[in-house]
Amino acid sequence: MKLQRLPSKLQRITLWGAHGKYHLLSIVCIIITVLYLIKLLRFFPDIVALMMTLTGLLIILRQQVKDAMKFGSQKPNTFMGWLKTFPTGEQAPVSGDIALSAPVSMKIHGKASISADAKIEDKVDFLLRRDKAIDSAIEKVDSRVDEINSLLKDVSRELHTSIDTLSTALNNTVASHAVGSYDVNLLGIILTICGIIIQFFCVYRIVCKLQ
Repeated sequence: MKLQRLPSKLQRITLWGAHGKYHLLSIVCIIITVLYLIKLLRFFPDIVALMMTLTGLLIILRQQVKDAMKFGSQKPNTFMGWLKTFPTGEQAPVSGDIALSAPVSMKIHGKASISADAKIEDKVDFLLRRDKAIDSAIEKVDSRVDEINSLLKDVSRELHTSIDTLSTALNNTVASHAVGSYDVNLLGIILTICGIIIQFFCVYRIVCKLQ
């Protein structure tokens, strides 16, 4: 039996860092912003702030486009989709024929009867045959009801299975959209905020010098 080689501590740390690369970049952005605010960094603050803001907005825009493509079946109101709905020419009239039909089938069954002056034995035999016919019809109805109940149970079981499958697929899709891209969206938001903060303080300092 071969022993599986365990990853070294350095490899595990590298994998951990790669998994949280967007969080590490967010921390770096916050540190850079603090260094600019306490004036330890003075390297073109306006350009750095502008690049941070643009990068953050581009990241958020990219995620919006990816989400729109992922949820294409819901037909989100994207820019290209909106352009394609531009009305061209005249709208074609919609016409349709409405046909109402109510098929009704009626079956007329003749009632068996026996003459009033028949013998008692014949009347009893007639009643017995009619009871047997009624019992046979009831048995057929009961059998049909059992078949329908069994069919309904099978359909209900299939519906529950389909609902569970759809629910799992929906949860996975929503989770990949709302949770899976959380760190990327967070990086874009932090970049934008940091860029705006640096720009604000640069403008504030310029105003203070002018005064």
